[in-house]
Amino acid sequence: DRQILGPLRLGGVGSAVRNLLPGALSALLTEHPRLVPTVRDGEVVSLVPPLLRGELDLVLAESWSSRPVALPAGVRTVELLEERVCLALPRGHPLADPPPVDLASLAAPGGLPWASCPAGTEPYEAILQALRSRGVEPDIRYTLAEIPSQLELVASGLAMALVPDLGRRTAPEGVLFLPTDPPLRRTINAVWRADAETPAIRACVTALTEHTAPPSTEPNTRGVT
Repeated sequence: DRQILGPLRLGGVGSAVRNLLPGALSALLTEHPRLVPTVRDGEVVSLVPPLLRGELDLVLAESWSSRPVALPAGVRTVELLEERVCLALPRGHPLADPPPVDLASLAAPGGLPWASCPAGTEPYEAILQALRSRGVEPDIRYTLAEIPSQLELVASGLAMALVPDLGRRTAPEGVLFLPTDPPLRRTINAVWRADAETPAIRACVTALTEHTAPPSTEPNTRGVT
């Protein structure tokens, strides 16, 4: 096969960059060692504008079932995986038994506040939509860009969070992951401009598709050890 060379500028949400990109990039560079990839992480709201301006070639974007992402015209997408979103609670929390957790029950007085990504991001807006659809106004006190930081607050009994399966891989001890009612899902999609598609982009999408394994979808009702 003809070697592909040159730059490949990638962006992605943190959990996808951590869990999906390394294996795919390793395989891609083994086949095309003259490619020069660069990677930046961020949220969809901050990555799509540079994609449209031609500053990024491909983005790994997330979309939540409670708030599907609105992508602009002129982009192509390939779904890489779909995963469950669970409620993360500290071990011993009274809502932990029995699952699934009715999102409407999270309005109980004296309940834990929420940890989430910053306002305006897909995860933040997804929490708002999911809870408001059940008549709950979430008290989001901790806005942290990284899921591992959110889960440290959960493990310490300070907050709860909605966490996709990919985010569970870095969970500390003492975090329970419980399914919700209604169930929530998240997809990770490769997104690129249709009018700027290159052999490097096509090869990258192929590598991502071939090296993306679905994460475990079983909730952990006994905590992480």
